[in-house]
Amino acid sequence: MSLSTNTRGVAAMIISMALFVLNDALMKMASVSMPVSEAVALRGLMAAPFLMLAIWMRGETAHLRDLRDPSVQLRSLFDTLNAMMFLTALTVMPLADDVAIQQIVPLLMTAYAGLVLGEEVGLPRILAVGAGFIGALLVANPSGQGLAAGAPLAFGATLAVAGRDLTTRVVGNSVPSLIMTLSATLILTAGAALFALFEPWRWPNAVDLPVLALAAILISGALIAITMAFRWGEVRLIAPLYYSQTVFAVIVGTLVFGVVPKPLALAGMALVVACGLFVLRPKRTGAPAIVPRLPRDRHHIRYRSGRAHPAW
Repeated sequence: MSLSTNTRGVAAMIISMALFVLNDALMKMASVSMPVSEAVALRGLMAAPFLMLAIWMRGETAHLRDLRDPSVQLRSLFDTLNAMMFLTALTVMPLADDVAIQQIVPLLMTAYAGLVLGEEVGLPRILAVGAGFIGALLVANPSGQGLAAGAPLAFGATLAVAGRDLTTRVVGNSVPSLIMTLSATLILTAGAALFALFEPWRWPNAVDLPVLALAAILISGALIAITMAFRWGEVRLIAPLYYSQTVFAVIVGTLVFGVVPKPLALAGMALVVACGLFVLRPKRTGAPAIVPRLPRDRHHIRYRSGRAHPAW
């Protein structure tokens, strides 16, 4: 793969991580004046047309029948649980903390590969998984006075991401990424609308609608960018860049919300990132490293033998 192609892949990955964080920040802002379920439902109604347009431009409308695939629907349900718990946690905890806790997903997937699938992981990687979990606990409990508000939901969202990514393993290779993204968007929107029925409806004001419209554009762009990143770049170069999301979250959280992470939280973030990079590093033998499916799914990438096979 040429250097220029890898460079484009790296750039697309970094852009996608920035867009994901900006989307999360906008959703956090919108949830101040309306319930999370209402904000998610409205964003989904705005995002679906972008995805339909992309599917039409790709000439993949025939694949809309794959929306009925049980594995695609199960994956979308996990994605719905992840989004609802993540965004609900975001209303009561700093953006950087919420994002940092989700960084343990690659570590969880590595542990799953060794404990359930019987793949060779090795003691160093097992220790890295344990250390990464300790780092996540530091982020969730930076004050030493009990779990931070919203941390249980953040951990629940992390488990939902792992379930989503495990389900992705059984989705057929012929199902395009955009179809899986559309399925997740539609089911999440329907689920959020259902939850909204049991919460007081608050009409969006003149600021909320532009914020949600921009969030819909950002989340759609982020999904497209991350898919292109894995199309263009080699996994060994692209996958570790997922952890740049933590850096963007700290920057946005500080500049937009004025929240500076506490020293213990920063130490926990650094530990999670370091352990994740260690797990994703290539083996000395030259064999491909175990590269777990990445979260936020936001990622829709299938891995086989250390290579990315996005159904774009």
